[in-house]
Amino acid sequence: MEVVAESVAGIDVHQKEITVTVLIGSAESAKPKKVHARFQTVTFDLKACGAWLKQQDVKQVLMESTGQYWRPVWQILEPFGFNMILCNPRIIKNIPGLKMIETL
Repeated sequence: MEVVAESVAGIDVHQKEITVTVLIGSAESAKPKKVHARFQTVTFDLKACGAWLKQQDVKQVLMESTGQYWRPVWQILEPFGFNMILCNPRIIKNIPGLKMIETL
């Protein structure tokens, strides 16, 4: 996989918890560094997630549109100024290999 952005995050959204994976690396690096974190889906923790993503210098955040659970995550993270990207889970499931969060 070619690295285009230097710091990007993928979020796996569930009802009570989100799993966040950040890839950090320059366009020249062959393999970016992965950093994982989990946050509860309460407002306080989602704001902490936004602050943590800012500390990681994330510019783009990608998440699956899993039922209705993605909506509060989106609403809380969007004011942090990230380029938010919402993906259809059917498209992500067609990617061979591991789940979206693992393949980012």
